[in-house]
Amino acid sequence: VARRGEEAEQSAEERATWWAGKVEARRAAREEEARRQEEGSAWARRCGMWLRHLLVVGFAVRLCRGTQEEKLHQAEVRREVRACTLIQRWVLKQLARMRRRVVYENITKFKMA
Repeated sequence: VARRGEEAEQSAEERATWWAGKVEARRAAREEEARRQEEGSAWARRCGMWLRHLLVVGFAVRLCRGTQEEKLHQAEVRREVRACTLIQRWVLKQLARMRRRVVYENITKFKMA
């Protein structure tokens, strides 16, 4: 009888230890899950930060390239305008000389006539 009492007491103690261990295991599992969640959210924040950084750098590179292309285009247009202005001045000067020469020829013809 005493032995049964000891066995019952021992089994009750084992169940209590098992329940206590089960509670500890659940707490440890919850802590582990919370730690994993925190690591996951930290990783997501890092990924988001890198993505924002890459987007900003990509935009800056595109903007820089576009600006450089626009500067080159504007410089080309300025060179063309300068060349056109020189050609226009030369043509107008030649036309004025030709008209003046025609006027002088007409004056000399008029005086001779």
